[in-house]
Amino acid sequence: MTKKKTTLSSKEILQETIEYYGKDPDERRAVKHNSCVYNYKTEYTIKHCAVGRCLLPKYQLMSNATWNEDVSAADLAEAQNHYNGLEDKYDLPEKYLSLDDMLQEKYRGRTTRFWVELQNLHDRKKYWDQNGLTPEGIKYIDECDFLAL
Repeated sequence: MTKKKTTLSSKEILQETIEYYGKDPDERRAVKHNSCVYNYKTEYTIKHCAVGRCLLPKYQLMSNATWNEDVSAADLAEAQNHYNGLEDKYDLPEKYLSLDDMLQEKYRGRTTRFWVELQNLHDRKKYWDQNGLTPEGIKYIDECDFLAL
């Protein structure tokens, strides 16, 4: 019996992200006042940034409540010990968590730098237009060498 693959590769996560945001960058990217937010609730939906949509649901909620929406992947990877009394409300463990612990299982196993670069791709308006990725966005992906991260 073949074991079922449970995690996505860097290439698969990148492709999934490009396809998701490329369908309608202005409506799908979680950007508010020219700044990325993990969760951005509009009248009709909740938007997530490229990292935020990969988090387990209870951590998607925590990021806004804990860090007032303005937090990077690097911040998130470093700040899990600072729950500010939210442990009970969000059923959080008392031990230190890595960013990997906070991700949905299929997204685990990437480096923090991978997530920082993916978030940067999401955040920068110059990398997206109504057709999806811009030439600058494609260049950014090539320069970051996502597959090596």
